Amino acid sequence: MSLRVFFSLFALLAAGPALAQVGTPEEQAARRSCWQQIVGAINQQPSDAQIMPLDACVTKALGRPDPYMAPIVKRHRENAAGNYGDEKTDFGVPAQTTPFDGNLGEATPTRIPGAQIVTTTQMEAIVQRNAATIFDVWDGSPKTFPNAIQAAYLGAQAKDEAGEKALRDRFVAEHGDLKRSPIVFLCAGSKCRESYNAALRAHLAGFTAVKWYRGGYWSWKQAGN
Repeated sequence: MSLRVFFSLFALLAAGPALAQVGTPEEQAARRSCWQQIVGAINQQPSDAQIMPLDACVTKALGRPDPYMAPIVKRHRENAAGNYGDEKTDFGVPAQTTPFDGNLGEATPTRIPGAQIVTTTQMEAIVQRNAATIFDVWDGSPKTFPNAIQAAYLGAQAKDEAGEKALRDRFVAEHGDLKRSPIVFLCAGSKCRESYNAALRAHLAGFTAVKWYRGGYWSWKQAGN
């Protein structure tokens, strides 16, 4: 998954400038006016506390809801419910006992054999307490996740039997001392399968305290980290 794909996920909340250029002239004018009244400037991103007043202002100005504000409001409500970046959303993808093949930038399951899923709230505690070794396995990662070790190779597409064994053996050779210690895998977000593949391979390699941060970078950022 490329940086371009990841950062495109932030487009809806990149804020005023983009939204000021979509929709009818009436919708654009309403958004610009309300953004300046409530947020302060069209090039500023609204805070969580400003999103609902901003939407109400635009709705009042138009006399109807603004379809381009709807995704922002939806994301805000999901985050308020603790579903940062769709980390708890069920996309209907079944769990599987073998790594994913093909495009790895697609929706993930809500469970994984041999590993525990951790939420953003739990991940924040892990980072604060240094309670686990964190592995960033995103190919194209910005490499900014706190204290994470880069191990993109472990999240690669499914291999043949020999290839899978080689990946597991490499991870054991590099980190075998952690076989009974908590380890966490992450990548771009809940639509990134690289961390699923990595966590599954670690489990199959004999690691006994594997955790999967399904939300990854996207949820981490959506939570304000």
